[in-house]
Amino acid sequence: MISAILISLSPSSPWFYVLCVGVLTVAVAVILFCLFRRPKFVKTEGELDDLVGKIGVVTEEVDTDAGTGLVTIDGEGWAARSVYIDDVYAPGTQVQVVAIEGVKVIVKPLS
Repeated sequence: MISAILISLSPSSPWFYVLCVGVLTVAVAVILFCLFRRPKFVKTEGELDDLVGKIGVVTEEVDTDAGTGLVTIDGEGWAARSVYIDDVYAPGTQVQVVAIEGVKVIVKPLS
């Protein structure tokens, strides 16, 4: 059925041009939607500032000297580093966010 419709719509038919304009309109609309929508996973600067003071749990050893560290805060994973370079926090340690630096949270232990 689709092939019959396509065959009947030759370039000399006015419906061919209507179909082409319709397809192009839909394609442009989809492209614009994808370009200009704000992804839900991107945090704004204000939302990042809201992390300061929150409590999280270390899920991957935080070792600033080695450049490793991952904490979970409100169910989201965040790259982390400790306040002091020599501090190392083991998985399961509860930490508090004291600052945001780029894409990493700066944490200290709760105790």
